[in-house]
Amino acid sequence: LAFDRRFSRSLPVYGELLAIEPGNQEARIDPAQAACALGECCQERQAYARLLEIDPMNSLAGAAQERLERRTAPALSLRQNIWHEAGRGNLARILRQRTDLGASASLADDHRLSLTQHRWYESPRGTQSYEALGQTLAWDGVFSSSLRAAAAWTNKRYTMGDLDNVDTGRVRLELNLDDTARLGLGYERLEELANHFALSQASLSDNLFADLLLTPARDWEIAAELRGRNY
Repeated sequence: LAFDRRFSRSLPVYGELLAIEPGNQEARIDPAQAACALGECCQERQAYARLLEIDPMNSLAGAAQERLERRTAPALSLRQNIWHEAGRGNLARILRQRTDLGASASLADDHRLSLTQHRWYESPRGTQSYEALGQTLAWDGVFSSSLRAAAAWTNKRYTMGDLDNVDTGRVRLELNLDDTARLGLGYERLEELANHFALSQASLSDNLFADLLLTPARDWEIAAELRGRNY
């Protein structure tokens, strides 16, 4: 089952095998890897710890536990984004730059919280440039093998000019449908900035979306998204 990417369905099978053969070390590391694929880091950590109690010299469990520690460790990031729209005339002509300095940390392994400081520099062609500062608070969490969620909120405060401050964000819920499909449902508010007029009007869009990822076989994926947008 795990070979065919049916990870949640494989976990009870491993449990049955361990009930019959509690000393089977392979049957302990395989469900840990399945839990890793499902994002259940807490269950993964418990499986490695139990296996290392049985065999402290198990190199596979030791290496996997080190990888888990790196994945869940606090992290710092620095990113620079440059977006340049050069349309016809002034209908879509703007240069946008954003610098991000972020920090993130795991909460109880299965949840991760991040805080990012932003600096925007936006320059519509032929008009003045604008600077803004703000932050994004984001969270991503796994509740079970069949349910996970994520949410983020960004505030943007202009330090020059007479532009309105902006708040955007996103929330998404994902359901694992028996390992054959993942269904996501969510809402997202986005900036829609293509020129100086859109910038001065604080142009935003509200989006409702549903996305679907089908995995009918190990080597096949089919993805689709349906989105409704209101300006």
